[in-house]
Amino acid sequence: MWFNDLLLDLKFAFRSLSKAPAFVIVTLATLGLGVGANTATFSVLKSIALNPLPYRDPDRLVMIAESDGRTTNPQDIAFPTAEDLRQSASSFESLSVFKDFDITAIVAASWRHRNVILASE
Repeated sequence: MWFNDLLLDLKFAFRSLSKAPAFVIVTLATLGLGVGANTATFSVLKSIALNPLPYRDPDRLVMIAESDGRTTNPQDIAFPTAEDLRQSASSFESLSVFKDFDITAIVAASWRHRNVILASE
C-alpha cells in the first residue's frame, strides 16, 4: 500500500519537474556547487588541522608563554629569555622561538601590508 503511494508520488514529482527544466538545472547546479565547496573545505581542514604534525613525537611538542602576573593573557617569550631557557633548562630536548607581526611597507610606490615571521633555529 505505501509502496504504491510512493510510486505515485515519484511519478507526480518527475512530471512536475519535467515541466520546469530550468528549475531542475539551477537546483542541480546549486547542489553540485555546495557539495564541491563542502568537499574542498573539509579537504583543507583535514590537511591543516586533522593530520598529525610532520615531527617525530608530535604529542611532545609544547608552547611556552610567560605572564607578568598582572594579566591572564600569556605573552610570547622574548628571544633572550628563550636563549636562557635553551642553555639552562634540561627538560627540553630542543627549543625554537618564533614571533609573527604585521608590517606596512612601500613596495613599487604603493603601501603593502605583510605578515612577517621571525624564527630561531
